Amino acid sequence: CIFLVDGKQDIEITGGVFNAEDDMTEVISILNGAHSISVSEVKCNGCRLLTSDVMKSYDLINDSELNYNININECYGASTKIVTRKAFIELHYIKVCNCFDCNIDGYYHGIMFWGGDANPKRDGVLENLRKVSHLNFKGNTVKNVQLGGIWGSMGEYIT
Repeated sequence: CIFLVDGKQDIEITGGVFNAEDDMTEVISILNGAHSISVSEVKCNGCRLLTSDVMKSYDLINDSELNYNININECYGASTKIVTRKAFIELHYIKVCNCFDCNIDGYYHGIMFWGGDANPKRDGVLENLRKVSHLNFKGNTVKNVQLGGIWGSMGEYIT
């Protein structure tokens, strides 16, 4: 990645154009309990915009380790050379995220959220916590993706 935000807070990334030959590079990686991160008006050619993740397996993650309050606005991405099975925006183990008015063309997935494996033989038992919640997607355009436009697993309060 180009920017690594590991357990930090109150960060704003505005503007910039990032180019890569394919989607192996992500511009921003948000990890391990980071919060209050804003990303706006970033343009990606070839590369992916953002991944939010916690570097533990579902059963080891506690609530304080989730990333939260991430805002993504008016970002753009286009990629035709796809070598990963990743999304332009990946939201793993996150609470409270707004993603508004982004334009995504190409990639394997457009926007993805992941709060655990929904298979009941794995994390998806009804009583288990959904470790993704309160996501808002509005005004996004997603086209020419190879699989999911906007999709996810084990989330709640998704609009």
